[in-house]
Amino acid sequence: MLVFIYTKSIYIPLSSHKTSPVSSQLTWVRELNKFQKGNTCGAHSIMVVTYFSNKTIVNPYEVNSSITNRSSSGGLLPWSIKDYLNRNSIKSELSFLSFLSDKQKINWVKHKIAEGKPVIITTNSLLMMHYITIVGYDDHLFYIYDSQNSVDGNGLMAGNTTISEDGLLNSWNKALIGIISLNIAITEKE
Repeated sequence: MLVFIYTKSIYIPLSSHKTSPVSSQLTWVRELNKFQKGNTCGAHSIMVVTYFSNKTIVNPYEVNSSITNRSSSGGLLPWSIKDYLNRNSIKSELSFLSFLSDKQKINWVKHKIAEGKPVIITTNSLLMMHYITIVGYDDHLFYIYDSQNSVDGNGLMAGNTTISEDGLLNSWNKALIGIISLNIAITEKE
């Protein structure tokens, strides 16, 4: 059972007792492998979530220009991504996972992927945040879509790059406000 604290449409998972399959990946289409130009990684992640929610590939640059709530550096804020998805009939939630152990975070992500829901996570700091979208996993590897990658390194696998579990956690844990790790994830609601 997944337990959440509810705070103004932001969910903080407290525990997860569900087990996920050993591997799972979303059915990827190569048209999603778009390389970002400018500060549009959040809009590219929205493109992926929109595709898996309603099988429509939206133009990430049109998405990006339609969102006005931004950070001081011009990037999309996590709650702006969640709000955009909700306004476009994709019921989503913003989860803070910093109170979970690394193992619990990994299990939470695997559970979402097994449900067929891609997971957008924040990497780097709040001043220069970057979004990647997790679209599959196998053992201790994760298949991600990273709009900063100009080549598809995954071939027939989901996403455009593969990262180890440790690499994913290291990158995710670097998204900081001061010294506090955010561990933010944006997903479609169950």
